[in-house]
Amino acid sequence: MKVKIELKFLGGLESYLEDKSKNYVTLEIDSKELNFENLIAFIRDNIIEKKFVFSDYDIVSADEKLCKVLVDNKEYSNYNLKDKAKIKPGIIVLVNEYDWEILGTYSYQIKNDDKICFLSTLHGVINIEKLTSIFKCYCLQSKIWTFTFIILYKLYFEFEQKLEQTKKSLRSSGAAPLIYNPIKKLLIILALLYICLSALSCGIFLFPKASDLHCSPLVDSLFNFYLSMGASNVMAPYYSMISCREWGTENEWVVVAIVSAVMAIIDVSSSFYANAFLVVLHFIVAITSIVVYYMLMKNIDKQLEDNRNII
Repeated sequence: MKVKIELKFLGGLESYLEDKSKNYVTLEIDSKELNFENLIAFIRDNIIEKKFVFSDYDIVSADEKLCKVLVDNKEYSNYNLKDKAKIKPGIIVLVNEYDWEILGTYSYQIKNDDKICFLSTLHGVINIEKLTSIFKCYCLQSKIWTFTFIILYKLYFEFEQKLEQTKKSLRSSGAAPLIYNPIKKLLIILALLYICLSALSCGIFLFPKASDLHCSPLVDSLFNFYLSMGASNVMAPYYSMISCREWGTENEWVVVAIVSAVMAIIDVSSSFYANAFLVVLHFIVAITSIVVYYMLMKNIDKQLEDNRNII
C-alpha cells in the first residue's frame, strides 16, 4: 500500500533542503505501517542535508530496509532505524494544520494525502549558506564573500583617499573650514532604527517562558540573540551622539564616516547569531547607513566647493 504525503518546512528549515527553490517535498512511501518515528528517521537521513533539526542519535546498520521512496526523481532507501528519532525543542509539527501531539504520539499512523508541516520557532547560528537560501539565490559562498570584501575595501579606500585629500587641501596659514552636518535628520532616523532592532531583539529574547530555560538549545539561542541585542544597544547611542554634532571639519567628518562603516560591519557580523528575520533587518539598516554616509561625503564636497567659490 502506497502512502502519499506532503512535507513542508518553514521558519528557516527550508534552507536545509537540497532544492532551495521550494520548501516542500512530496513522498510516496510503500509501507504497511508509517508512523512518525519512521517518517522522522527518513527525513533525518535522506531529505535534510544537516543534522541540526534532530537530536543526536547512533547510526544503525543499513541492512534492514523499510521501503523505497521517490523524491524529486531520486530513489532513496529508508532504513528501519531502531533508535528513537526525536525532534528538537522549538520545532512545531502540524498534521493537516493540527498539532500532531494532539493527534497522538510518535506511533501516530500517517494516512494517505496527509500534509505535514515542520515549523521552526527558534533558529541557530545563521551562516552564509543559510543566508543565501533566505534570498533564494544560487551562488557560490566564495563569490559572496569575495564580493563583500571588495565592497568593504572599496569603501575603505575611498575614505582613505578622501582623508588624504583633506590633509593636502588644508592651509597651514589658516584654520580648517567648518562644515555643517548635512545628514542630521538621517542620523536620528538611523538611531531610531537601531533602537527598534534592539527592542525587537529584546522581545525575542524574553519571549520564551522561564520554565523552558532548562532546554540547552533554547539557552544557546537566547545567548545568540543577546549578542545581536548588544550590538544594537551600542549603535543606537552612537548615532544619537553624532546627530547632536552640528559642525565639524572635513577631517573630522571623514573619521566619523570610517568609524561608522567599521561599526556597521561589526553590527552585521553580530547579527549572524540571531534568526533570519533579524539578519535581514540588520542588513537593511547597514545598507541604509552606507547610503547615508555616501550622502555625507557628497555634501561635504558640495560645501567645500561653495566655500571656495565664496572665497
